Amino acid sequence: MSEKKIFYGIDYCKLLCAILIVFMHTVRGHSELVYWIRDVITTIAVPYFFIVSGFFFGRNISLTEGTDSLKYTKKYFKRLFVLYTAWSVLVIPVSLLCINVRYPESSVFFRIIYLIRMYFLSGSCGIYWYILALLINCWALYFVYIKKIPMLWLLGGGNIIFCNRRLV
Repeated sequence: MSEKKIFYGIDYCKLLCAILIVFMHTVRGHSELVYWIRDVITTIAVPYFFIVSGFFFGRNISLTEGTDSLKYTKKYFKRLFVLYTAWSVLVIPVSLLCINVRYPESSVFFRIIYLIRMYFLSGSCGIYWYILALLINCWALYFVYIKKIPMLWLLGGGNIIFCNRRLV
């Protein structure tokens, strides 16, 4: 990989978006201006972080070649997975408490299914869902960018293209 390049504009926008996310989660008010800032302006923050993550991931993959791109993807995935696992261990007690409070009469089977859903499909609390989305998108970007698998094929498991061929 080549030398590290600093993107000051991206860093300044990340700082602004981090402030917007804090604002979105902490500021409450009834004025039109507060509503407009919280519910309109702050909505750019999370998509911006996904775009920046994808930009840097794609840039680093493009700077590697062949098996190095697979190595980079595995290393990136492993770092995210460690972070995801650590976060999971921290929030399991909180998640169990939330399930017990929200669904006090539920069965053990329901609670297990709900935990599986939270940890593998939607994330449970905090930044957890974001890490899960990055884990999934890490491989999606690798297959689309390096392996040149069309996005519709990847997302639809091949069914979209197969169905389109039948219709033609």
